[in-house]
Order: sequence, then structure tokens, then C-alpha cells
Amino acid sequence: MKLPDHFIPFIPLAMPLAVTWATKHEKNILMSGVPLTPQQTEIAVRVGVKHSELVRILLTDAMPEPEPALLSQLAREVNYVGTDAAGITFGYGI
Repeated sequence: MKLPDHFIPFIPLAMPLAVTWATKHEKNILMSGVPLTPQQTEIAVRVGVKHSELVRILLTDAMPEPEPALLSQLAREVNYVGTDAAGITFGYGI
């Protein structure tokens, strides 16, 4: 995916915001999520997950909207998470 030229100057500002946002969601999922089932663990190992025992899954009604507003706007511009997305991974949190 090629980023639009007008997006490039915002990368140094957006990256720390994105890391903070993703870290917040990973912590929440790791605390509230459930471990993989044996079948899911088998799949994770097969696709190369190194520490499948650390993975947690949290079911939600909607994908989390990037925040703050600047990050949300930039994410929409590059279609980072579309409305048809079934999930997103934050480190070991799904």
C-alpha cells in the first residue's frame, strides 16, 4: 500500500499515538480476554506463533476506533481498519 503524499509529514506524529493506542488495547485484551482453545493453539503453532500460550482473544461488538482524533482521521484515510474487518491483533491480544 502506498501512502498518500499528504500523509507522510504526519507519520512522526502518528506513530507514537498508534503505539500508545495499540498498547492500551493489548493490555485490556490480555487482562480480559480468554486463552486459545486447543484447536486454536494448534493453528497458531502451525502458522508460526512462538508463544501461543500468551495469546488472548476478546470478543467485542465493534472494532476499536483509533484515538485521538488525528489518528482516527489518518486511519480512515488509508483504510487501516475497514468496516468489514473481523478482527485486529495487538501484540498477543486479538
